[in-house]
Amino acid sequence: MQTLFSQPFELLLGRRTYDIFAGFWPKVGPEAPDRPLADLFNGVAKHVATHHPESIDWQNSYPLGADVPGAVRALKQQDGPTLLTQGSGELVRQLLAAGLVDELRLLIHPLLLGRGKRLFGDDAQAVAFTLVESSSTPKGVLLAHYVRSGEVQTGSF
Repeated sequence: MQTLFSQPFELLLGRRTYDIFAGFWPKVGPEAPDRPLADLFNGVAKHVATHHPESIDWQNSYPLGADVPGAVRALKQQDGPTLLTQGSGELVRQLLAAGLVDELRLLIHPLLLGRGKRLFGDDAQAVAFTLVESSSTPKGVLLAHYVRSGEVQTGSF
């Protein structure tokens, strides 16, 4: 994860994730272990999918507007930093459906919840990705980095 945050980036956030982050990261104390990440998240631009842009007040936060895929497409066409999404399942599903996801970096935790929101729902578009890197943490969390590789090909694994 350090590699991911060591390069310039901006955040794309769904509204619920924005609210969670805006309620936490600005309040991280100066001596807290999470302070370096708080400084990063507080300082970067945050583009937010929201129906209530008037309530976006965390520094450097900007509403994406009514056409979220169009706004993200415009951001991607600019010569700017990498756009990263944290959490934001509904936003990720919208971006996948619009063909706007170039990479996936998944953290796979060793637990089964049994219920909850699915990142890839029944109506997800079929898209092929190639694993370019993987590692695991001492607690068994798998970090998998995939890049988009075009159309789905059936055949052997």
